Amino acid sequence: MILSCIPASGTDDNPPVDFRMPPHWLKSPTGGVVIELAYEPLITPLVKQVRRIREQGNHTWVVVDGLEVVSEMAMEAFELMTGRKAPKALMRKVCNETWERQCAPFQPQR
Repeated sequence: MILSCIPASGTDDNPPVDFRMPPHWLKSPTGGVVIELAYEPLITPLVKQVRRIREQGNHTWVVVDGLEVVSEMAMEAFELMTGRKAPKALMRKVCNETWERQCAPFQPQR
């Protein structure tokens, strides 16, 4: 399991970190799980790297991106604060729609 919590955006006017795993660390025939906590940008260099490995045929790697992490945290918080089951499908939908709406101004116009 790989948990990435490296800031994906730069600080103090420095460029963002371009972090990737050493390729030989990702050669496990049994794969693993990569959890990326960053969600701005959502697709970090590490997420791209692991997705490429999956496209090359190693489908045993699982990638959990930052938006999925945020959704899960929201559901857990809902249940802890209300004592009720979270409406998971609805909460995932709202998280995804909110993300898309926030990103829309930055998408190139067609």
